[in-house]
Amino acid sequence: MVPFFHNSLELLPLILRRPILRNSCSAVLLLTLILFFETEALYSAQKEPEKSTRVALGDVSGPPKSEVMVPLYLTPASEDLRVGSISAAIGFDGKMVSFVKAENGFLLEGVDGTFHAEVKKGAEDSNHSVLFLEVVTRGAPRKPLKEGLIVTLRFEIAPEAPPGNKVSLEFEKVSAADLSTPPKVVEPLSSHKGIIEILPADALPYVGCFFFSH
Repeated sequence: MVPFFHNSLELLPLILRRPILRNSCSAVLLLTLILFFETEALYSAQKEPEKSTRVALGDVSGPPKSEVMVPLYLTPASEDLRVGSISAAIGFDGKMVSFVKAENGFLLEGVDGTFHAEVKKGAEDSNHSVLFLEVVTRGAPRKPLKEGLIVTLRFEIAPEAPPGNKVSLEFEKVSAADLSTPPKVVEPLSSHKGIIEILPADALPYVGCFFFSH
């Protein structure tokens, strides 16, 4: 009967008991091959098993004292998925940038969508701010949110923000629900943070292209 081993380390005593393999290159080679295939199997098991719905922020840049517009995109996992709402908490360094307001994307207007955005200071760090964002469609019957630009978030870069720094816009929480009655949570759901790069006063700002960079 062939013994079963849970991993390559359980094989080590057996290999070392065999004279032909003890203190030889053969033992090293055998263990190397076993570890290689175990690593490949573990890597394959950790890959995302299915496509997820994605909420992503874009990358933008600007000099101190300027305003930048950060796009928020939605990519449903499939054409059949009808996303009706998005809820997110986005953390950022409130000393480097400040939130000004949110603006409708044209896709949101087409589905009678609305949003609410509010900033609160983080509980632990006085420089840490959190933007709470809610996006939802209205009407009867309700229409789903479409793939693409949903809202634009406008931030102002502080006058004292040092050029060369990058401010991360991190999704601390994000969720979505479909149009079912009652609504069902959209799973799996992934997110991608945004970046505001602070440029010298004479540099040319840019807006990263979502379709080519993600």
